[in-house]
Amino acid sequence: NLRMRITHIASEMTPIAKVGGLADVIHGLSKALIRLGHEIDVILPKYDCIDAKGLSQLRIEVPERWHDARDCRFKSTVFSAYIDGIKVYLIDMHHPEQLFNRGAIYGCHDDLARFVLFSEIALHFL
Repeated sequence: NLRMRITHIASEMTPIAKVGGLADVIHGLSKALIRLGHEIDVILPKYDCIDAKGLSQLRIEVPERWHDARDCRFKSTVFSAYIDGIKVYLIDMHHPEQLFNRGAIYGCHDDLARFVLFSEIALHFL
């Protein structure tokens, strides 16, 4: 029986950051894969509107990492926690434009740039 370590990089996950069906899919798929014996991680942005009630064992995983964007240099902090047995990493990007501190997950004029930069930082974290 092949056991894999699988990491999902996503913009939302039930129950902490949910807008639509993607949040349910990431949560449900992760739980199903864990039941099959795989090790699952999920990487999400640390939104200011996250519902932290579902998080347990919240801790700082990487206290400070510098990043160079096109027009600025900024730090990020990576937190880890568990939701329903799923290890979740939350990337807190200390970008001067407050990319994930806007009270909403989607609907900003620069969503494409926000999520491209988040994806790049998530890949660097891996």
